[in-house]
Amino acid sequence: MQLIIAEKPSLARNIAAAVGGMQKRNGYFEGGGTLISWAFGHLFSLCDIEDYLENVPAGMRWTIEGLPCFPKEFRFTLRRGTDGTVDAGVARQYETLKYLCNRPDVDTIVNAGDADREGEIIVRLCVMHALEGEKRFVRLWLPDQTPETVRAALADMQDETAYDNLANEGFARTYIDWLYGVNLTRYATLKTGKLLRVAALAARLEVNPDDSESSLRQRYMAGLNRTDLKELREAWFKGTATDVKNAEVLAGLAEREFPAEEFETFQKLFLTKEGKPKAKAGSKGALAACPRLEEIFYREAENLSELESKAAGLRVFASTAAVLSLAEELIGGYNRYKKIHSKMDYEDLIVLTRDLLENKSVADWVLYKLDGGIDHVLIDEAQDTSPNQWAIVKAVTEEFFNGLGAADKVRTVFAVGDRKQSIYSFQGADPREFENMRRYFAAKASNFDEVKLEVSFRSTATVLDSVNTVFGDEYAKQGVVLEGEDITHIPFRLGDGGRVELWPLVEPQEGENPDMWRPPVERVPGESTSSRLAKMIAAKIKEQVSRGDILVSQNRPVCYRDYMILVQRRNSFVEEMVRECKNVGVNVSGVDKIRLLEQIAVQDLVALGQFLLLPTDDLTLATVLKSPLFGLNDDDLFVLCYNRGGVSVWTRLCDNPDYRRTYLQLRELLDMADYVRPFELYGYVLNKQGGRKKFVERMGLEVEDGLDEFVNLTLAYEQEHIPSLQGFVQWIAGDEVEIKRELEQSEADAVRIMTVHGSKGLQAPIVILPDTVRMVNVRKESGLLWDDLFYYPLSSGDYDKNCNRIKDEEIIRANEEYKRLLYVALTRAEDRLCICGYRKGTAVKDESWYGICKRSLSAIGQTDETEKVVYETPQELDVAAVQTGVTKELTRPDFPWLTQPAAEENPLAKPYTPSRPDEDDNDVALVSPIGEDGSNRYRRGRIIHKLLQFMPDVHSADKAQIIDEFLRKNAPELTSAQAGRIREEVLTLLNNPQFGSLFGPGSKAEVPVIGEADGKIISAQVDRLVVTENKVMIVDFKTNRPAAKTPADVPPVYVKQLRAYRDLLARIYPAKQVQSYILWTDTAQIMQIE
Repeated sequence: MQLIIAEKPSLARNIAAAVGGMQKRNGYFEGGGTLISWAFGHLFSLCDIEDYLENVPAGMRWTIEGLPCFPKEFRFTLRRGTDGTVDAGVARQYETLKYLCNRPDVDTIVNAGDADREGEIIVRLCVMHALEGEKRFVRLWLPDQTPETVRAALADMQDETAYDNLANEGFARTYIDWLYGVNLTRYATLKTGKLLRVAALAARLEVNPDDSESSLRQRYMAGLNRTDLKELREAWFKGTATDVKNAEVLAGLAEREFPAEEFETFQKLFLTKEGKPKAKAGSKGALAACPRLEEIFYREAENLSELESKAAGLRVFASTAAVLSLAEELIGGYNRYKKIHSKMDYEDLIVLTRDLLENKSVADWVLYKLDGGIDHVLIDEAQDTSPNQWAIVKAVTEEFFNGLGAADKVRTVFAVGDRKQSIYSFQGADPREFENMRRYFAAKASNFDEVKLEVSFRSTATVLDSVNTVFGDEYAKQGVVLEGEDITHIPFRLGDGGRVELWPLVEPQEGENPDMWRPPVERVPGESTSSRLAKMIAAKIKEQVSRGDILVSQNRPVCYRDYMILVQRRNSFVEEMVRECKNVGVNVSGVDKIRLLEQIAVQDLVALGQFLLLPTDDLTLATVLKSPLFGLNDDDLFVLCYNRGGVSVWTRLCDNPDYRRTYLQLRELLDMADYVRPFELYGYVLNKQGGRKKFVERMGLEVEDGLDEFVNLTLAYEQEHIPSLQGFVQWIAGDEVEIKRELEQSEADAVRIMTVHGSKGLQAPIVILPDTVRMVNVRKESGLLWDDLFYYPLSSGDYDKNCNRIKDEEIIRANEEYKRLLYVALTRAEDRLCICGYRKGTAVKDESWYGICKRSLSAIGQTDETEKVVYETPQELDVAAVQTGVTKELTRPDFPWLTQPAAEENPLAKPYTPSRPDEDDNDVALVSPIGEDGSNRYRRGRIIHKLLQFMPDVHSADKAQIIDEFLRKNAPELTSAQAGRIREEVLTLLNNPQFGSLFGPGSKAEVPVIGEADGKIISAQVDRLVVTENKVMIVDFKTNRPAAKTPADVPPVYVKQLRAYRDLLARIYPAKQVQSYILWTDTAQIMQIE
């Protein structure tokens, strides 16, 4: 029995067809004393550098250590996927080859690799690893694959040793490519920091960067098997009219010697528009005329498909290489900008920290320093931790488990996470990494303890039973929990009543389409399924609140704040929901996050700025005039615009006395625009001209969030740019500002509407899920795809096998997160849960939220006459009645001062701080540096002030020890001599009987005082204040060296400071004598200052 191993499946099929009488098995053909199997190209690849190094942690990124790497003996491994694990298909085929090679009846193994050095070593490697012993090894050399050449080659096989030189060439080329490619790519990448991935990308895509689609097609057409195509053509001529037409096309191509320019014509004979092989090779007549017709046809179709995959790979390579060049420039420019402006973004904090901890030149020292101060690590929301963040945790905790660090003290890693709630993949979170880290710490720690928290304190048993049932479905729990696990929640709130409802879908109805005569620009509410559902929800909320529906678990009427409406995305339904709530009088706080430039009020303000820059822009002026700022309607615009010829709308507005007031307002703003900063201009519009009030009256209170953020942006712009209106308008138009509204912090009695992502960590007594039909939408389209390399196909037609694999994995992960998002949504409910939805047109899929919930809840709930599914449990516990708080209506308070001009600033508005000299005080007090170089010049004074503040209240006998402890914690940079001098200085003052009343029980430390004196507002902090029956002592500590010997030597600035203190305290204590003193701490001398 001989075993023929082909390089790829297509070659194996051709050999099987030539041999004849073969039966298809699982991974091989068998028949007539012959076995034929195959590889998938390279089943084996050379090991990575990390495989040759010792003690390399899994997932460690490239480092300079170990480069260049020259293995003493090269090792091969089964081809791995991008995640580092062996590809499942490769592993299965290798096991098949291993079984066949070692079958007792197999005595000869045939190498049927391609007729080149690469094909030679592909099969040799399979046999070298799979064969357990020795068997005859021969070579089948196939420069062509026609049945005749295959049979002839089988009859003339040579011993494999005759091809040893060819194999040596192949291995040498492989080793050299590895030595140069791996070492140089890593070294250059680590040294330059650039994305030098082009060579690796070409290797992954299996393309030659010097190739092009035209060269691929040219070689393909030149290498066609003309004998087989002639046989195919003659068979087609004996078939149907379609076959004959194809035969004529093929004959024409043959006459012209199959020119590369007509490749697409040739391709259409075998492939569909989608690039798939056609279903039929020919009619019955054609098949009867040529028994090999299907073999020839489908072999050619498969070869064309492989060529198209290579062409797609070339297109992906070209577009990705271009994107790499752009990315390198953009990233470099962005990094230079951050460096120049001393800025970092959020990702920098993570990535740079990881780089620091993995840089061997400094990491050991950094980790050593951290190790001395970190004993416990707590990771909250661990399921949302990104791989980069986990790498930091691993680095920081490495010493917890090694050497002395593992034994010298109790150290803990405490991670709290729930895989079911991992919904932030767009931020890098990956539940698989969560599981990897759990296994990592379990292996590292001998006392690893996994605590499952199955008791839920939030929700009633009704809600939890529903969640358990929904995710008891095998499909629903895939990707939510690990394989083999179940979702079980044990309710803490036993005895509390709850209710879960599943409403029938709102279906499209006939007659929903709007009046065809209605203007296309007019918005028509209430005519779509989404609008009808919004109206139903708003009406239900209004009804329940109005009639005082009881929340049984708390024995109180429900209020608007009890309701939370959760959606998957912020879309038009959210706007409809807000509008319908307002229409029926339901208090609603709006959405949780808004895009600033999508707010109509902000758009109106930007349009106003554009008009002020170009008054002759008629369209922009019309937009401004119709805004709430000026309130004109369509009739007004018709008057201004109709029959105006070439006259601008601005000129017509100026000439029409009916709009004089509007013209004067705009004229005033035009006069201001050239010399007033954007902040002042828009502040004038919103306040002095009443713009804010007008916007609120037209659009409601929620408009104020956008207005406030807009005003904040005018200030932010002025901090980094020249404050011009033109620059600001251009700047904000190119910025995508989002406002996150903290609905949970608001005390208003209003319905909350937010996304499920935004509701993470929140809860509400009543949760409504209306957006349950939408499915996750991951399509094959232009965009970035990423594994260990990245790819940028320009269209779905450019997807090669790598892109398809990544996108297929992305679709699986997206569907799993879609179900985890449902879990988060359901578990936000405390007492009641309402699930509903609307259908736009297409059928609702069983895999949607609605389909999953309906399938499960129908089994435990009751269906009423309206087809509503209800699952309810009564209240069993007695609860005292709770009086509902007073409802806070969302009404705007009337503040007349908002529209009034600001008064002139009082000179007293700026407080005078006596301890800080005025600009015209040229006297500079002596400084008291700690070091000889004058660094930290005020540090000593602050330390002594702090000690004199709290030490008088310390009654311990060992005050020196307390001072030393304070200095060690708060001033560790002090030398022992410096600390000793400070200690002695403070103790000398505290132990001096002369200062007994000053530091006695009746004295006060660091007394703040503020008031008006000498035409100024004085804001001061008195170091020590002593108030007796007849006298007030103000004492100011001075730590200057040298201290003043007489009052005449005291710097004038100090005298002025104490005079200000004295004047202020004299007004507070008019019947007492106020005296001011300086206590020179260095000489322990107290000096009265007049």
